[in-house]
Amino acid sequence: MTNRQYGRPSPAAAGFTLVEMLVVLAIVAVLGGLILTAVNAARKRSQVNQTKTIILQVEQNLETYASDFHEYPPSDGEDGVKGNERMVEALRTEEMNGPYLGAKEFYFKDVNNNGLKEIVDAWGRPLHYVHHRDYGREPPNKRTFRLYSAGYDGRFEPLNPDGDDIVNWNKSEADTE
Repeated sequence: MTNRQYGRPSPAAAGFTLVEMLVVLAIVAVLGGLILTAVNAARKRSQVNQTKTIILQVEQNLETYASDFHEYPPSDGEDGVKGNERMVEALRTEEMNGPYLGAKEFYFKDVNNNGLKEIVDAWGRPLHYVHHRDYGREPPNKRTFRLYSAGYDGRFEPLNPDGDDIVNWNKSEADTE
């Protein structure tokens, strides 16, 4: 039925066709996918930046500790998680000008359920700390310790320049083991 006066369909016959509704639905789905991708990318960048900030703050605390004790805290062999636990224990000492690590400064978690807390990255995984004595040579870029996160994928490849690990040295200048 059309309205003869204006040549348009009557209000009772007006509406959207199935094709028009499917086109609108497809457009909404594409826009939703683009927005979700952008949000996930922004969240990943935020977590990477948060982890870099955590590593920088821990480095500053380690430098303060080393200026008082003339040495960085020991680690526990090449096991970076145990090294993290020993580092936290050392930074919490009240000797000299300690403690060097405030309870509210970082997020702590007992990852391996042994009663000792570790400093964790933005993904809730422990940072790895290894003193240079425990890997037997001068560390990359003349650091005296390695402090790193597994990054977004959760796999440790700290010397892989193309990996996503977040480290306290320049991976492009580091020699590989």
